[in-house]
Amino acid sequence: MPNFYLVKSEPYVFSFADLERDGRASWDGVRNFEARNNLRAMKQGDLLLFYHSNEGKEVVGVATVITTAYPDPTANPDQGGDGGDWSVVDVAPVCAFRKPVGLDAIRKEPRLADINLLRRSRLSVVPITEAEFACILHMGETTLPPTPLAAPSRKRAAAKTAVADSRRGTRTLAQGRAGKARGAASLLAALCVLAPLTLTARGAAAESAQVAGTLDAAPLLDARLADLDDQTALLRGYYDTSSSASPVVVVLHQDRKSAKENADFKAELGRLSKQNLSQLRVIALADVDGYDFWPAKGFVKNALRPLRNQGATVLVDWRGSVRKHYGLSTGQSAVFVVGPSGELHALARGKLSTDDAKSLLQKISDLLPTPSANH
Repeated sequence: MPNFYLVKSEPYVFSFADLERDGRASWDGVRNFEARNNLRAMKQGDLLLFYHSNEGKEVVGVATVITTAYPDPTANPDQGGDGGDWSVVDVAPVCAFRKPVGLDAIRKEPRLADINLLRRSRLSVVPITEAEFACILHMGETTLPPTPLAAPSRKRAAAKTAVADSRRGTRTLAQGRAGKARGAASLLAALCVLAPLTLTARGAAAESAQVAGTLDAAPLLDARLADLDDQTALLRGYYDTSSSASPVVVVLHQDRKSAKENADFKAELGRLSKQNLSQLRVIALADVDGYDFWPAKGFVKNALRPLRNQGATVLVDWRGSVRKHYGLSTGQSAVFVVGPSGELHALARGKLSTDDAKSLLQKISDLLPTPSANH
């Protein structure tokens, strides 16, 4: 379950517009032990109401916590700090309020009578309840967007020593969101099951597969996918039209609902890939349409990184473009088989029967180059 906080910053020191511009900032300069402890209690995905103090005195936006607490660099005595035991968290913007919610309006709202903004007014970081968060969001005529702003850059919010403590507070994301994101990430971690099994690849053509001639490979090869470092990756980049050395590419396309499907097929495909390292490329393509927001985006990437560290090629489709191009249903897995020349030889949809899996593996084997006979 996420937590919710309210953080304060003087807009002339670091405003919400500054956070939106930078995309990410370290919440430094806190010099009150209770506020520091509130920072240390924060988790990734917690939501923060961003309050402009001294000037404006109003809630102007929502941010989210993207790292847990670590030592505040501004406390380093080598850099002029006081050497104290202070902490920071990194935050990213979620959305600006359509209508800022001023301090006077908060004081007049009975549902906010016990909010720590009023009860602990000298603190820059205070916890609030989910109901208080929702109330202020409603007063600001604002709803959390499906794709909040969150750039990967890393910039620190400059601290002003004289007013360091009356500056910032944290607040976590609405109750269902972080849990939903974690659930998606845990299922996506099953995208590549590459343990060796003993499935024999032979049989008739899979009934669930559509063969080349009825489908165009271009929407798959040219889809704007991304790797886990947020770099654009096109499948067409695996093909060298000037030579015959391009691999057979098998794309395992799944979302959080279908990630555990066809485990036996994926296991045997992994065995086949290990036997044909240079000729067969297996790609786990995660359809994460609807999760391109913080903190869900971070949870998804963190869950998939171990697969990359184990040697798997992992790509993500944040907009579901491949699924939409090929008319796949949400929760429906798919296997794309693309030949060395970039032609789509098969598209198998949904759960594969044993015969389907065998025939699809045979099709992949038949596309691989025949090894030279040296008997």
